[in-house]
Amino acid sequence: MAKLGTPSTAGFNAGKNHLARPVRVADIVIDPEISAIFRIHDKTLAEIRRRIERFGYDKSQPVVVQKGTNILVDGHTRLAAAREAGLEEVPAFEREFGDREEMLMYTFERQAVRRNLTGPEILTAARMIKGPKEKDGKGRAAELLAERLGVGVATVYQARAILKEGTEEEIEAVRNGEKSIKAAYGTVRRKREPVGEPTITLKETHEITSHWEDLETALKGIGLNQTNVAAITKRTFDLLHGQCTPV
Repeated sequence: MAKLGTPSTAGFNAGKNHLARPVRVADIVIDPEISAIFRIHDKTLAEIRRRIERFGYDKSQPVVVQKGTNILVDGHTRLAAAREAGLEEVPAFEREFGDREEMLMYTFERQAVRRNLTGPEILTAARMIKGPKEKDGKGRAAELLAERLGVGVATVYQARAILKEGTEEEIEAVRNGEKSIKAAYGTVRRKREPVGEPTITLKETHEITSHWEDLETALKGIGLNQTNVAAITKRTFDLLHGQCTPV
């Protein structure tokens, strides 16, 4: 069976200069919850395996494991391709995490760096991650989660509303890619609307929420800091959906 030489690639995680080291494929632990987050695409798997068999494992692309447990946090497709190609070892970074939620956040964040997350993946993140906090321990959970996932704040609010108020059928439709988060949220929101108290029309709500990120940009453009932007955005969202009263 093939083995890797000692890799010398510098670490990319959180600015740490740790080096990747060879880890036995058999010693890497697959966590069912983490492995189920992102589907391994057959075409991508076959292409990576072909490259490994032809050129060897690309040592600039190590997998990431949790230090002390060897739970695989990032690199499921690469590991699967290496296993199919018959490698005994792969280069791996060992990374410490404060808790499981931090580990899950890192998994999503690494994917978001590579590509845009899909609706089902954003919904899964909203379900699994309550939300990171600032260094001072304060909130802004939805805003911080949106920032780290590379999506709009409204998308996180909508995903959480679907999980909280949507039916199993509506949630499953998003998970299966049959409905977008925006479309499913529209269904949830219409069920909330009070009869006989139209403070804003459905069309107006659609127009505002469809330009949610423009609102954030406009607020920043007039010189407001991120904390104020987040607070005004959240209150606007709540006002639109009857979760607080105007003052």
